Amino acid sequence: SVLARFPVPGGAPVREATNGTHLAELRSALRDTNFLRYLTAMSCGLLGTVTIAFLPLYMKEQIGITTAQVVRLDVATTVGGFLASYAWGWAADRWGGRRTVIVGILAMTFLPVCWMSLPHGSAASYPLALGAMTLWGAVSIGNTIGTSRLLLNSVIPREKSTTYSAIWYAWTGLVGGTGTLAAGGALDALRGVPPMLFGLPMNPFTPLFLACILFFGASALLYRTVAADTAH
Repeated sequence: SVLARFPVPGGAPVREATNGTHLAELRSALRDTNFLRYLTAMSCGLLGTVTIAFLPLYMKEQIGITTAQVVRLDVATTVGGFLASYAWGWAADRWGGRRTVIVGILAMTFLPVCWMSLPHGSAASYPLALGAMTLWGAVSIGNTIGTSRLLLNSVIPREKSTTYSAIWYAWTGLVGGTGTLAAGGALDALRGVPPMLFGLPMNPFTPLFLACILFFGASALLYRTVAADTAH
């Protein structure tokens, strides 16, 4: 990875004296309503995605898939993303990043339903899980491509890219880290959930999947408020 970075142009340090303007630029970025709307929409999508960290545990405990098969599910996700990435890139260039991310994240809302619908201990469990994870990889890459294009082509002003990027990286790490810890704590707290609730089958992962759907839906709605980038 490091060796591959050497031929990439750019990245030279800025030699101009800042005279304390960096903090002023940070404050200015935090007053940018479009940037804040983007961060809010991205945060909701990220909070929905953190539940995916517990999918291997769900597949093993609730669906009855073996450890070796669980490992292959991760490969299926990567393959799905690889196969769909060119199509999503094509769509992002022609639709723009905002439309692409909205379509991608709306597609992602249906995947938790697929996971909750997988049969337990059936001969079809593994093939269906393999298909669901391949589909997850194929649609989630659309969200990744769309958010990146929108961020870099519309949300972040080119002349202030360092300041905005610093806030974006810090906020992404904060939301992703705390979200994962909160989801893990919720999973432990939900171990005593009854097997049936309001006539619906339940397990400790069900509330997390439902929250995932709500976060993705909220993210799609919030992205509609972000200024659109220009399509080619």
